[in-house]
Amino acid sequence: MNISKLIRTLFFISLIYTTHLYSFEICFIDIPKLSKIKTGYINLKWDINLAKSTNMTIMYELQRSRTPDFKKPLIIYNGYDKATFISGMPEGNFYFRVRALKDKQTAVTEWSDTIEVEVEYQSAFLTITLLFAGAGIFLAIVLVVIIGNFKTKEDLGVNA
Repeated sequence: MNISKLIRTLFFISLIYTTHLYSFEICFIDIPKLSKIKTGYINLKWDINLAKSTNMTIMYELQRSRTPDFKKPLIIYNGYDKATFISGMPEGNFYFRVRALKDKQTAVTEWSDTIEVEVEYQSAFLTITLLFAGAGIFLAIVLVVIIGNFKTKEDLGVNA
């Protein structure tokens, strides 16, 4: 076998491998494309349709951005798990995308479809109103118990 035929064969094999490698898809699971949360945290899960027989170790890179075009993305996860928990998010819109990597720099997939997460907390006025209403009810119950205890002792003739 001459050298040029060997090189062409190896090139053809690498071309098939590369083409096959980029045919995988990655997607978020159990998350709608637009999610509205009122808690400031979210659990993101994703999966790849990689054949079970593939012995490739896959890493994942998850990016977050404030804009849908990902002009200034922030890598918030880089590792082997297929899920991550994100907390402490301020109010506003966030965009997430994920891709699979063979190593820290070689992509196995294109970026997933982008999901948008809108974080919106309860109003401070509602929170404080409910807090004071609960405190008032608690104090009223404590007062009723104390008065009831004294009345019961008076009815029984027991000195307080």
